Amino acid sequence: DFFHVRVKEDDGAFSCFPFFPEDFRTTFRLEGVPEGSDYDLYIWNTSAELVGYSLGVGSVDEEVLHDWGGSCSFGDDTRTYVIEVRRWSGGSCAPYSVSVRLGGR
Repeated sequence: DFFHVRVKEDDGAFSCFPFFPEDFRTTFRLEGVPEGSDYDLYIWNTSAELVGYSLGVGSVDEEVLHDWGGSCSFGDDTRTYVIEVRRWSGGSCAPYSVSVRLGGR
């Protein structure tokens, strides 16, 4: 399964010193892998470059962290990702969840 997601940081007015560097961390989580299945998590950027992956064994939650930098300004820093959930073994029609969180480092 593939998901396309855009994360956006909003400086807002006067929330930081203009043009100073900022450090961000995007956290991707795959949770609720069906029992008896093994799914892996891959994160790609829009240039089709792999920026991170998690290859946990079995029905475990997966997590990928991607650190990146921006600059404080009156514009917003954004990143666009493609999230791939790849079935390694097993299989089920049971739902799982994917979450994305943007925070500072």
